[in-house]
Amino acid sequence: MERELPFNISSILYISVIGIAIAFPGMPTSDFVLYYVSKVELLSIVTVFLAYVGIGMGKSWDEFKALGWRAIVITVLVIAATYYGAAIVAHIVLVATGVPAI
Repeated sequence: MERELPFNISSILYISVIGIAIAFPGMPTSDFVLYYVSKVELLSIVTVFLAYVGIGMGKSWDEFKALGWRAIVITVLVIAATYYGAAIVAHIVLVATGVPAI
């Protein structure tokens, strides 16, 4: 799709959109996809993702070091804000779907 469509979007975005579309409740493929996705261990996915991030950082390590301590503070803040933002959205969705809040 990345080669055929005129948009300059990363392939990971295409993969994510297709995955969400075929796993969406009500789609004929959702039961099949959700069954097999539930069999995949999260740790194996995270390990590959972190390795990919590590390789990406390793290529520009000198540039990262040149940014200094401010970049480390900003990085930690961005990661924390992303985590808390995702937790807030998850909590809202869980409460909206009737799952009791702890």
